[in-house]
Amino acid sequence: EMTKGTPQFDFLYSDIVTVDPQNVPVPLEFKHLFTAFCITAKKNVETEITITKITLSGLHNNKSATIDFSGNTTAYVYNDSGNYGQNYGQFEFVQNFTIGTTETNLTATYLMWPQTPGDIINTENTSDDDAKISIEYIADSKTQEPRTFSLRSLVGDNPDEFVWEPGKINKINIVFDVNQITFIIDSIIPWNSIEKDIPVQL
Repeated sequence: EMTKGTPQFDFLYSDIVTVDPQNVPVPLEFKHLFTAFCITAKKNVETEITITKITLSGLHNNKSATIDFSGNTTAYVYNDSGNYGQNYGQFEFVQNFTIGTTETNLTATYLMWPQTPGDIINTENTSDDDAKISIEYIADSKTQEPRTFSLRSLVGDNPDEFVWEPGKINKINIVFDVNQITFIIDSIIPWNSIEKDIPVQL
């Protein structure tokens, strides 16, 4: 189960390379098992805006995975616990952060199980169990009504493309405009890639 308090240890697994006995390095390519997310914010107005609380809920954060190295290629399967709803997969961030006109991180980056379109958006076409984001904030020193958005409303006409893939950091950017709050979700931020020689004693 991935929660806000889960130790942030990434999990990597290799591909399969078959070679004859040799005394030279064997190149291995590693893959990430997990995805990740973070939340940022900015404003396009002169109004002073302070975010007091953000809650992201409904993520499918309780899974397991099986990795099979018995074939010619690495095969992996993610297994879902199946118990989900509005009270599951909840990440709550309590803060008093006054945002500016430059995009700024509101949260750290958190590991998460990869999310399919069916994880994020209820496949029965009801929004009750959709993943949601709720924002509590103060504008011009006045506490505003909390705003809750289903992530369904952010995917447009292509919900099948809304996937949190392994090895990607999914950034949810909250933008305060004149009369509305909009979201920009960027799922193409890759993890840092580092090449390293690791000696192995046989």
